[in-house]
Amino acid sequence: LYRTCEMPAFLRGKVYADFRKKKGFEAAVERVANALGFDEGDRTRVSGRRAIHRSDFDQSVERHFAPRRAEIEFFEDGSGIAFIKAWNDNKTFEVYSYRTRPTILDLLNSIFGGEGVPPIKGVEILEDVLVAQRHSEAKSEELRSRYSLPGDSYPGQWAELSEKGKQAWDEWERFWEGQSVVVFLFDEG
Repeated sequence: LYRTCEMPAFLRGKVYADFRKKKGFEAAVERVANALGFDEGDRTRVSGRRAIHRSDFDQSVERHFAPRRAEIEFFEDGSGIAFIKAWNDNKTFEVYSYRTRPTILDLLNSIFGGEGVPPIKGVEILEDVLVAQRHSEAKSEELRSRYSLPGDSYPGQWAELSEKGKQAWDEWERFWEGQSVVVFLFDEG
């Protein structure tokens, strides 16, 4: 409603935004958005239809270029891949980015694509770390055993216990980082 008027009968009782006064503008828009089922978080959501743990993603790219070494760099905010470099023996490298030909998306589609799989249009790292509690507990137990740490200790205190504890903590952090999620983005539709 942007000006005072006689409300038609078929609109009475409907949710609407009243724009006649500046004061209630934001609340009115929010009320309509809620009635339509919009969620504030929708702006930052990505398709979760196809994802891979970061460590498995890295391994797949490295396998693709083996025996050459591959370097994978994500943008600082995790909003995509900045570049992938495949090193040659003579200090040169192949580089894949959004500005090269073939592009980084061409490369990712050749590694992760296949028959019946829609083309990948982008990649993002979710802030979430998806690891089942049983896997986390198993890794924690494995590290306590390997580094001879007390059975009642937990990762957050390992670095303070000993030099071996610091090594266990470093390995724990690598494990945890490897459980972050790389999501393949597709055209919606």
